[in-house]
Amino acid sequence: MGRSIRHAFVALVLSGIAVPLASQQATEHPRLVSVESAQCGICHEELLADRSHPHPPAVEDCTTCHEFSVTDEGTTVALMDSEPALCVFCHDDKEAAVEMELETPHMPAADSCLTCHDPHASKNEHVLLAPPAELCAECHDIDDLDESHGGQITAATDCAACHDPHGSPNPRMLVASRLHPPFEEGSCAGCHRQPFGDRIRLRARGEKLCTACHGEFPEHPGGSVHAALRGERGRAGCLSCHNPHMSDHRAVLLSDGNSLCARCHADVVRAASADTGHYPAGEDCLNCHQPHTAEQQHLLLEASGELCSTCHDLEAAPPPAPAAAIEVAGEGGASYGPAPLLSAADFDNGTDQPGLCAAPFPEGTWSGQIVLCDRGGVRRVLKSQNVKAGGAGGLILANRGTDADDLAADTYALPTLHIRAADGQRVRDWLGAESQHRARIEPDRLYLEPSGPYGPVEGDLVAAHLGADLSRLDCLACHDPHGTGNPKLLAVNLHPPVEDGCDTCHEGAFDRLLEGGAPDLCLFCHEDPAEEAAVPHGAMELGACTDCHNPHATAQEKLVKAPGAGPCADCHDEQVAGQGEVAHGVIELVGCRACHEPHGGEREKLLRLSGSELCLSCHGRGAASSAPDAESVLLMGRFEVRARDAASLGRLSFPGGGASNHPVTGHRALGTPTAAELSAVEVEFSGELTCLTCHDPHKGRTAKLFQWNAVNNLQVCQHCHKK
Repeated sequence: MGRSIRHAFVALVLSGIAVPLASQQATEHPRLVSVESAQCGICHEELLADRSHPHPPAVEDCTTCHEFSVTDEGTTVALMDSEPALCVFCHDDKEAAVEMELETPHMPAADSCLTCHDPHASKNEHVLLAPPAELCAECHDIDDLDESHGGQITAATDCAACHDPHGSPNPRMLVASRLHPPFEEGSCAGCHRQPFGDRIRLRARGEKLCTACHGEFPEHPGGSVHAALRGERGRAGCLSCHNPHMSDHRAVLLSDGNSLCARCHADVVRAASADTGHYPAGEDCLNCHQPHTAEQQHLLLEASGELCSTCHDLEAAPPPAPAAAIEVAGEGGASYGPAPLLSAADFDNGTDQPGLCAAPFPEGTWSGQIVLCDRGGVRRVLKSQNVKAGGAGGLILANRGTDADDLAADTYALPTLHIRAADGQRVRDWLGAESQHRARIEPDRLYLEPSGPYGPVEGDLVAAHLGADLSRLDCLACHDPHGTGNPKLLAVNLHPPVEDGCDTCHEGAFDRLLEGGAPDLCLFCHEDPAEEAAVPHGAMELGACTDCHNPHATAQEKLVKAPGAGPCADCHDEQVAGQGEVAHGVIELVGCRACHEPHGGEREKLLRLSGSELCLSCHGRGAASSAPDAESVLLMGRFEVRARDAASLGRLSFPGGGASNHPVTGHRALGTPTAAELSAVEVEFSGELTCLTCHDPHKGRTAKLFQWNAVNNLQVCQHCHKK
């Protein structure tokens, strides 16, 4: 029975209409007044009682499976059809299993669904009659299976994790076709030790088990390693991407293409796949990235500039060759494009020759593309109306046959060029030989635009950047390699003059800036942020605004050039975490501006608050509170961070005057110890206790940022408590 017929049948049943097909033998039923108003569960409550997994029809509408007949003589009930045929009406994806059309069928599934399933409800998932392992054991000898499975079967084993219980197109009813060689060979002991109770045990942990056979991936100085490979950030090592037993995808991957990467990088894949995304990134992340390790940061195949140049010409474009244009006679009218160029012959409009455009194309066939149509069959103007109906933005009307050179102007429904037959053939040849075709219509000329492997190079990039030497620039300083929703892949935060036009700041060339450039150019729009500061930032006097800010676009707020320590590290490199050191977490979350005013402030070192008050603005109780379901919170009342990141911050509270009980009960944490406190223990300390007595504000050997290169509490305590 076809799917549409099955769906129609179910719709009729659900509407309460009895549809007799191959009805089973009817049995007597207590008299019903009305099938539609009957409440079966009142009498048949035992079918659902204490069962957490009901069959939806048993709850929603019994007439999905049962046919009632109400007459003067009484009421009878029968199944709509015998099973498993009855079950297939809804579960049509199991039709091949029931009909034994699979390469490896499972006989109980073909014989009767009720061999394994309860038709009404069950305590087990999928309304199974028993837990999966017990159910399989009713037919299969578990001891024999345990031997063939390398002794790895336990009471917790889920047979359906590897075998499809309804049958499979693969040998042994396996759920996938590509097998990991040790699994295919039955070499379970290569990866597994003997189970301990219900616990499956591996011979080594994490990626070490995989590298025993696959070898270590090379690590490159200054390069990068995929965080998932090492099991960082809660990821499962190699199993983040690979199934250890089998898969339907190459290299036993969990899924193909970008859907695999989206398991961790959903936001990035979503941006790359959008209309404003970067086509190569949306097509396959591996167009730009290595999956395991790379010599470059971010697992890039090459340095960012070199990688971009594989598709984009970063050198000044030569003048366009005359051959790039197809000359036309007649009056074309309006200009249009550039836009993708397509042949109408490749689309359906309900006729035998869609290339003639003799009938309207369905709405939504195109979305602004230029369409090539052949002349003949109907009037020229009607052709333009037909392609416009399908969403075309422009039309190329090419002569054929006897009217090879006959051109005429007309009142077309959209920008149109009428070209000679020879020129039309040149366009068709180009469409067949190239890829990613784009064209531009001018009143008397058609331009075919050059394309790269992932789409058109939209004009001269050097000219678009006002003559800048693009080989010396970092493309990622202004452009997001995946996409942000902004045109031309510009980063999410745009400097408004970029949208207004380059001439807001430039005089026709990248190195000719109005007002002599920064800072005078910047101060033409922005007030001097350090003018009234008691402690101005020295960089404001010694450097230019563009030392810290990108004048075009960045991913960071306030157009700061880089995340984290960013441009601050260029001058304050002594405060940056080095090899074997851990940076203060807020530097990655917010940047140096979390604690320091970037332009000028009222306090020493441009601190936002004084002393420990600054630390407690993040680490004090209630410093970053939010609703339980909030996705972000504000630190210090101004910096928005993800709620899960804020939740990871250490929190301190100081009862008893707000100065004690850290790091242990009774220990003074803040302020000047009293004589009594100092005499109570042997201690070598004088002065005032602050957070910085024990912690470095920038970096440390551990995440606790201890002073004196300490790596544990004991080393810190021994600095004052010698014994």
